[in-house]
Amino acid sequence: PGKLEISSSHIKSRTRRKMIKTKQEYFNTDETVNPFSHELLIQAKKHVCFLQTLHACGITQSEPNDEMFRRYSKLWLPLLVQHQKQDYGNRTKRNVNLVPPSDIAWMWHCHRLAPFRYAEYIRDIFGSEVGVLDPVLPFIFQHDQFLERDEMVQEDISGQERNILESSAYTRTLWEEMYPHEPFFMNDVSSFILEGNDKKTKTDGYLGKFNLSSSMKRQSAFLWQISSPSFQSDEFLQNGVENYHKFLLLRNTPECTSKNKNAIIVPTFQIDLFWHTHILTSIEDYNHDCRAITGRTLNHDDSLDDRSEGSLLDRSYVFTAELWKACYGEEYAIKGAMYRGEPPADYFDKNWPIRQCDNTAAGVDIPTGPYLTLVGKVGASSSGLLSPSASPPVEWVSVLTVPIGKTPDGQPGFIPASPKSRQYGVNTNERKDNYIFGKGS
Repeated sequence: PGKLEISSSHIKSRTRRKMIKTKQEYFNTDETVNPFSHELLIQAKKHVCFLQTLHACGITQSEPNDEMFRRYSKLWLPLLVQHQKQDYGNRTKRNVNLVPPSDIAWMWHCHRLAPFRYAEYIRDIFGSEVGVLDPVLPFIFQHDQFLERDEMVQEDISGQERNILESSAYTRTLWEEMYPHEPFFMNDVSSFILEGNDKKTKTDGYLGKFNLSSSMKRQSAFLWQISSPSFQSDEFLQNGVENYHKFLLLRNTPECTSKNKNAIIVPTFQIDLFWHTHILTSIEDYNHDCRAITGRTLNHDDSLDDRSEGSLLDRSYVFTAELWKACYGEEYAIKGAMYRGEPPADYFDKNWPIRQCDNTAAGVDIPTGPYLTLVGKVGASSSGLLSPSASPPVEWVSVLTVPIGKTPDGQPGFIPASPKSRQYGVNTNERKDNYIFGKGS
C-alpha cells in the first residue's frame, strides 16, 4: 500500500504547538450543539439490537451465496426504485420506508457501510436521478418467525410500532405484486432453487467495484467487538458520540489536509460504532454532516485487516493516536473501546447474544486469532479517506489472483514497468493481460 510517513517528534512538537495556537481554527467542539442530523446515541442502540437480532436469527453467520446476491441486486434494489417512482414521482424525496427480509437487510446493511461504493453502484445501475436510496427504518427487518407474533400483538402496540408493521405488510404486498413467483423470505428459497436453477445468478462476490461478499464476512465479527461490558454504559456511549465528532474533526488538521491528503485515520471501536451508525442511518445526511463539520466527505473502508507490525493499518492507527494526543492532549486508547481479538467459537452460535444478555457467557468468551498481544491496545479495522477524489493508497498486485480488473479494495492494480530498452525494436513492456503498467497516483 501507499506510504504513510509518520514522525512522532514532528507531531508531538510542531503540530501540537500549532494546534494550541490556533485550536479554534480547526475545532468546534461545542457540546451544547448536536453536530449531527440524528440522535446517534439512540440510533446506535437500535443498531446494536439490529445486529443482535440478525445474529440470533443465524443470518450474519451465514456464508454469502449467489441466491442472496440475486435477491438483493436483482429483486430488492429494483423494488426500491420502483417504489420510489410510484410513491414520489419526480419529487425530491429520497428515502424509502420498505422493510426488507432478514437476508436482504444484512446485505443492504453491509453494502451501505461502503457509502461511496454503494452510491456509485446505485448511480451506475439505476441512474443519478434515483439518489442514494436511504432507508427510513435502517435498523428494522422482517423474519418469518416474527410474523405470527406480530399478528398477535397488533392490538396493543404504539403508533411507531404500528407504522413498522404496516410498512412491513406493505413491503410484502409490493414484493408479491412485482415478483409473484418469488418467495419473500430466504428460508422459502431452498425448494425454489432446486426447482428453478435457471433463475440462479452466479456472482464473484462483487457488486460493481466493491467486494460485498468479503465485507459481509468481515462485518460478521463487528458485534463481537462492540459487546464488551463498556458498551452497556450510557456514559460510555455518550462519550463515544463526542469522540466520534472529535474523530471527524481530525480531518481539519494540516496533517490530514495540506500535508498528507492521503492520510488514513483509524477509529477505536467506540468511535466505529457511531461511525457505522451515522452512515447507516442516512448516507445523504452523513455526507451533509461531514461537509458541515469538516468541509468534505469521509469515506469508510473496512478492507484493511492486516494488523501485523508495520502494516498500513498498524501505521495508520499509530498516526491517528499521536495526532489525537497532539490535538486533544489525551490518550486515544480507552478501556473497553479497543480491539478484543477475533471472536471465540462460541460467538458463532446463534444463541450467543441471548447468553450475553443473560450473563451466562462468562468463561466462554476467550478471544482467538493471531493478534492476541494487541488486545486492548489498537483500534478497529475501519479507515477513512476524504472522498473518492482523494487518491487511495495503491496496491502493487497481480490482478490474475482476483476477478479481472478488480483488486480486493476495488481499486486498479498496477505492476512496475521495466526500464525502456535502448535497442531499436525491443519492447521491454509488452502487453500483459489483466495488468496495468505504472504506479497509478
